[in-house]
Amino acid sequence: MRILPRLREIITRQRDQPKVAIPRCMPERRQRRRTSLYKPVPPVPSLHPADYTQSILLAEGSSPNPITESNAYVRHKTLPPRVLPLQANQRTADNSEDAPREMTREELSWNADPYLRMLASPVRRCAASERYFPSDFLIRLVPMRVNPRSASSLHPGLSRIVRTLVPDGVEHSKFKPRRSGRGGYVLCWKEAIAQMTERNSHKRIMPGVVTYSRLEEHISTLLRVRILQEFALLVDSVKSRVPSAGMKGDHAEGGRAEERPAQLSRQDHTSILRRLTRDEWRKVKATGVLPYPDAVALLVVPPLNRDPQTRKRPEPSVSPLPTGQDDSRAPVASQDTSPPLSALYPATRAEDDFIDDDTLPCLQIPLYNGLTLFPYRPHRAALYSYLTQLLSIERRVLSKVKALTASQPQETLKIKLSGDDREPGDTKAKASHAFLLCSNADTITRGDSAAVGIALWRLRMYEGFGWQSENTRRWVSDVSRKRVSGFRGQT
Repeated sequence: MRILPRLREIITRQRDQPKVAIPRCMPERRQRRRTSLYKPVPPVPSLHPADYTQSILLAEGSSPNPITESNAYVRHKTLPPRVLPLQANQRTADNSEDAPREMTREELSWNADPYLRMLASPVRRCAASERYFPSDFLIRLVPMRVNPRSASSLHPGLSRIVRTLVPDGVEHSKFKPRRSGRGGYVLCWKEAIAQMTERNSHKRIMPGVVTYSRLEEHISTLLRVRILQEFALLVDSVKSRVPSAGMKGDHAEGGRAEERPAQLSRQDHTSILRRLTRDEWRKVKATGVLPYPDAVALLVVPPLNRDPQTRKRPEPSVSPLPTGQDDSRAPVASQDTSPPLSALYPATRAEDDFIDDDTLPCLQIPLYNGLTLFPYRPHRAALYSYLTQLLSIERRVLSKVKALTASQPQETLKIKLSGDDREPGDTKAKASHAFLLCSNADTITRGDSAAVGIALWRLRMYEGFGWQSENTRRWVSDVSRKRVSGFRGQT
C-alpha cells in the first residue's frame, strides 16, 4: 500500500508536464536484395531472307534466335552505384557482369547537388497548367474518403461521404508512408493551388472530388515538417558515421584500411554545418556576397527567447497536426516588419566572375530567415535543436580526425567551426546566428545535406519565390485554349 502514494505522485507530475511530440520513424522493412537483370546483348543478326537457307524459325547458330529467343536481345539497366563505401562481403555478386560498385568522385558531386537531383526526378503532369515538370517541382494530391460529419465541416450542406484531395508524399517516407493508388500533381506554388480550386482543375485528377478551405495551409505546414524530418535524418546519419580513434583498417567506418586515411584527409577540410563568425556575417551583409561555392543554404536562426510568464523556452515539436489556437502559433511579427522568407546571394562578385552573362548565370546561394521560415515557435525550437546537435557532432568529428591523422600537420586537420576555436575576448571570432549548410562529394558520404536543401527550396517555391516572371505566371493565370475532357491521374 505504500507504493500507491508514490504512483499517484508520479502520475500527477507527468500530467502537469508539457507533452513533446517526438518524431518516430516507421518500422524499417527488410529490404530485398536487388538482383541485376543486366546481360551483354548479342549483336542483332540479319533478318534478310537471302541469308537463310531455311525458315528463320529453324535457324541454328551460336547466337540466340531473334524470333524464338527474342528475350535475349532485351536491354536491361545495371544496378545504380552506391554512395557509401562497400564492405568486404558486399564486393562479391551473383551476377559477375554487374557487380556492385561505389560512386566515382564525379558521381558523388552530382548526387551532392540538390538542384541536379530535383531536375532528375520523374516527370509528371500538372493538373493546373497542363504542362510537364519534374516531380520535385510539384505537389502530389490524392483523394481520401471523408465521413459525413467531417464533410459538413469542410463544405456546409454536405451530408454524405465525399472524397477530398489531400497532399501525399510531402513528408518523408520513413515518417509517413506514401498512399498507393490514383493521384495527380499540381505546381508547388500557393497561387497554383488557389487557381486550381477556382478553375475546378482538381476534377481532372478524379471526377467528383472536392477541396477544403485549408488545403494551402496544410501543404505549407507539411513542407515545413519535411524540413525538420530531413534534419532529423541528417543528424542520425552523421552521428552514426563519426570515425572512431580506436578503430583501424576494416573495422573503421568506411571499410578498407588503405582508403580510410585518404578519405579523412579530404573530409577534414569541409564540415556539413558550421556557424559564421560575426565578422564573416557582417561582411556578407555589407557586400551581399556569400563566397562559399559548396554551400547549399544559409540559415539565420537565433535562439528562442523565454516566455515572460513561465520563464521557459518552447519545447521542440515536429508534429504536423494542429495544436490549437495558442500563443505559440500566433504570428511573431506583422507582415510588414517580418523579414522575407528567403533571398538569393551570389557566390562571387560581378567583377570577379569571368563567365559571360549570356552563357551561364552566376551561382546564387539561398538565405533563409528562421523567424519567417518557421512562425510556429515549437517548430523553430526543433530546428535550432537539430542545428546545435549537428554542430556538436562536427566537434566530435574534429577531435576524432585529429586522433586518426595525428602525423599530418595541424593546419590541414582543422575543420572550420566558427566560434569554437576563438581566443578569449576576441569578439570578431564569436559565432553569429548564421548557420552555413554545405554539400559536396566529401560530405555526401557522411550525411545527405542535399536532401535538406531540396526541402528548403520546395518551401521557397511554394511561397512564391521564383515564379514571379511573366512566362511562369501565364502557365496558371491564363485559361488554356485546349480543354482536356479528362485527366488521368499519375502515380
